[in-house]
Amino acid sequence: MPAGTTWRADADVVVVGAGVAGLAAALAVHRRGRKVVVLSKVGATATHFAQGGIAVVLPDSQDSIEAHVLDTLSAGAGLCDAEAVRSIVSDGYRAVRDLVADGARFDESRSGQWALTREGGHSARRIIHAGGDATGAEVQRALDHAAAMLDVRRSHVVHDILVGPEGVGGVLVGNSDGLGVIQAGAVVLATGGLGHLYSATTNPEGSTGDGIALALRAGVSVADIEFIQFHPTMLHTPDAAGCRPLISEAVRGEGAILVDARGDSVTAGVHPQGDLAPRDVVAGPSRGGYVRAETNAFTSMPAPSVTSRSVFPPSPPRARRPG
Repeated sequence: MPAGTTWRADADVVVVGAGVAGLAAALAVHRRGRKVVVLSKVGATATHFAQGGIAVVLPDSQDSIEAHVLDTLSAGAGLCDAEAVRSIVSDGYRAVRDLVADGARFDESRSGQWALTREGGHSARRIIHAGGDATGAEVQRALDHAAAMLDVRRSHVVHDILVGPEGVGGVLVGNSDGLGVIQAGAVVLATGGLGHLYSATTNPEGSTGDGIALALRAGVSVADIEFIQFHPTMLHTPDAAGCRPLISEAVRGEGAILVDARGDSVTAGVHPQGDLAPRDVVAGPSRGGYVRAETNAFTSMPAPSVTSRSVFPPSPPRARRPG
């Protein structure tokens, strides 16, 4: 064992991260009869904070895989891997069915039919959601329940991936008992983003780029790290820093508009889809703007309307808290 370590464990696979990516991977490993250990340094995951919903083409609808692929390639501005896009989009409905099998429940417009909304970059209403704009919290709840039989260890910080002549050998981990080693022949990094490298972000506190650092130290090739997504709409107050409340992109899908301090549109003439343009397009001119919805859901923050409370229940309380 490495010097300074005081404990040891074994697994076939170690998964670092306990959000949707980490738990989905861990459940897949478990269902194949392998021993898996899931490590998470904090309680809150980026999955829990996700709001708007999941883009998916439903069977027996007027939407199509081809339309979703074209929307994605267009939003990617020529930078997408077309084969990967088609694979992911085509597999979307199966992945959602897996979430439902794990216990996730999505909002319905009527019994047996999921309610659909629209988000930026999409030409059709293909976003399923839960609790209005609490989709991530519902997905996390369902996966936490499904993964209850797994060995999930909270407050465990991975310091390094152990690599030897024969490849990956496990991870060096810190917890309340000190440094230890979990030996494993495979390590899955599912640690989320790096929003907290910036002064204000909609990411939870654990989003500090750990997975990228671990990969680099282990000699793994890392690509596309220049593509950092900034959500175009978050609740900003003077001197705001750290994790800020996110205003769901689906709010724009239901008619919200983006305006500047003078009340003028910040996206007019910028993109044919206006406020429903892809996120990178909207985020650019939105600096210094604020959200106003025609339903009075979000202005310079008067009392949220009945419409906003029923469609996006969690958003008004988050908006009220900063004052």
